[in-house]
This record gives sequence, structure tokens and C-alpha cells, in this order.
Amino acid sequence: MGRRTDGLLAAVVLLVLSSAFVASDAQVSIPAFVAGCLVVLVLEAAMAPHADTVRRWWARPAVRLVSLAVAIVLVIGGALVSPTPFLSAGIGATAAYLLLLGLIAAGVVQPVAEWF
Repeated sequence: MGRRTDGLLAAVVLLVLSSAFVASDAQVSIPAFVAGCLVVLVLEAAMAPHADTVRRWWARPAVRLVSLAVAIVLVIGGALVSPTPFLSAGIGATAAYLLLLGLIAAGVVQPVAEWF
């Protein structure tokens, strides 16, 4: 478990989001995309002081599996109810998370646990 697993799970969610985006004929919403990006950064910053606890919970395979399942159910629900804003925000959040992981892996940005 680590950044690779996190990246793989996020990539799966991005694939589901992208597929739902195409299937629902959603339009791009820049404000929703940016909101998704900001939400993921705020959540990462909010969890940073509790990195050890988050890491312990996330290390459990059941937590990762249930999180992935919940994300997929939310994508399907969002695509059915309000595809444009929901999927744009989801793609923004997931893309921002993957970018953050890449920047950390490349050494450009410190790991989130070291932000504060």
C-alpha cells in the first residue's frame, strides 16, 4: 500500500468518471471542475494533522474496497441525477489528487503529512 495503490484506485475512479461523463453526454463545467480540485486539496490539508490515523485506516483492505465501491455508486448516482456538475467536480477532484500524488512522487511537493 502507498502512493501506487492510491494512484491506481484514483485512476479506476477517473476511468469510471470519464466513462459516465461520455455515456451521460455531460458538458464540462469549469466552476464545478475547479470546485472539485479545491475540495480535494482542502480535504488533504484537513487530514494532514491526522496522517497517522488516516494511514492506519487506509491500510485496511476493506476500507479501500468500500471506499472504491462508494465512489463508483456516487458516480453512477451523480450521472443519473445531475451529470454535468457532479461529473465535472469528480473529474476535477480526482485529477487534482492524481496530480498531487505525482508531484509528491517527483519530489516537487512535500508529502501532505509534512505540510503543517
